Amino acid sequence: MLTLGEKSVLATVLLGLSVLQLVAIATARGWIGRTAPPARRKLALWHRLEGYAAIALILVISYYCIQLYPGSGTTRVSVHIGLGITVISLSVLKVAVMRLFPRFFPLMPLLGALLFTALIAIWISSAGWYYFWLG
Repeated sequence: MLTLGEKSVLATVLLGLSVLQLVAIATARGWIGRTAPPARRKLALWHRLEGYAAIALILVISYYCIQLYPGSGTTRVSVHIGLGITVISLSVLKVAVMRLFPRFFPLMPLLGALLFTALIAIWISSAGWYYFWLG
């Protein structure tokens, strides 16, 4: 079983991956910088592959969070659980839209922004709490 410190490190790695995701897709879509089309396609592929790695990391962290759950029933833990469900749901929704419901593709930037926001919030309620309040 992972300790809170180890889970906080994994959550911080996940937050770093999500920042890289944001930069990669913003560059691939031409929102920042000027990038040639072949490089944009590579960045979009990188965004997808990095997304799969992020989902795997989310599942690992979630597994250990579920193992530790009985330890506390505070408001912070309740908010953290809600955010965790939101992150997993948005991750599944993004993959479903990409693979199964392409007509909703225009919603991908919104879904990505919501997922990024939820990841920041869950980091604050977990690793941020560990580093700044317990630390």
